Amino acid sequence: QNSVDVAAGLSMTLFDGMARPARYRRLEALSEHGAANAERIAEATLADVITLYYNVVRQQQQLAVQREAVAISEERVRIAELRRDLGSASELEVRRARVDLNADRAALLREETALLGTKAALNQILGREDNPEFRATDDIFVTRGLSLPALEQTALQQNKALRQAEQQRTVAEFSRQEVRAEWFPRLDLQVGYVFNDLTGDIGLPVTRPGGFSYGLTASFDLFDGFNRSRRMQNAQLDIQNTQLAIDDTRISIQTELEQAFQAYENSLALIDLEEENAALAQQNVEVALEQFELGTITSVELREVQTALLDANSRLVTARFEAKQAEIDLLHLSGQLLDAHQLN
Repeated sequence: QNSVDVAAGLSMTLFDGMARPARYRRLEALSEHGAANAERIAEATLADVITLYYNVVRQQQQLAVQREAVAISEERVRIAELRRDLGSASELEVRRARVDLNADRAALLREETALLGTKAALNQILGREDNPEFRATDDIFVTRGLSLPALEQTALQQNKALRQAEQQRTVAEFSRQEVRAEWFPRLDLQVGYVFNDLTGDIGLPVTRPGGFSYGLTASFDLFDGFNRSRRMQNAQLDIQNTQLAIDDTRISIQTELEQAFQAYENSLALIDLEEENAALAQQNVEVALEQFELGTITSVELREVQTALLDANSRLVTARFEAKQAEIDLLHLSGQLLDAHQLN
């Protein structure tokens, strides 16, 4: 005789203490945490790129300031030589002017070297071939009118580090729900079907009973060596630790925002002050050159006026760069940097 026995079964968990929804939400929170981490890295890289770019602009402006100093020194040498030829100045005065001119030219070469180094660093962080010939914009435009309360409010919603800390707490909360689900019984449903076909020795079919079967199974681990209790305590500690991390991050962000905003306001005030100083120093140099040509002031006095102009212009360039750097820090801390400089 021949027999064929076919059986199919299906088992499905009807209730597991809500562990599966908690596990799904935990994995979803982990995915969001990873996305926020990617945004945080992108934002930090963008901040570095923007800062380096404006450092190139700063050094271009400083190079222009130094070139102006060289031009003034060349004019001073020309006037000194003319006065020597006319007998109204000594050879010592000409030599002194040439020494100062060489010093200004040396400073110009140092500025050119520094600019090339900053351009190389910018090309490296952008992942492109070194191209020292590119030129950045001529101006550093600083956004005025930023408000600290508005920045703090935006930071609470958009700061990437704070978002990561909050998502880590969400992960810890759903992890605790998974552990808590182990305290509930597990209910499983089983459904089966059996098919029998029996053929006797003389070829006549013989039927055996078959059909559907189903059942419910409830299971519960009565004792596991207190492992569930330990895991629940650890999960609760994780939640407390992540909340502490959130609080620390908020305090850190607020402190850094206040410091950056103070630097921002001070730099804006310095820009206004140094612009006035640079304008006055420029006028002083023009007058001093005329007086030097007439012989009413000495070469040393002209050099002092020239140095004052160089210092005023250098301070103005630095103030503009520091204000821009503070603006970048404020946008970074408030989570607005990626929106302000959209990446395609």
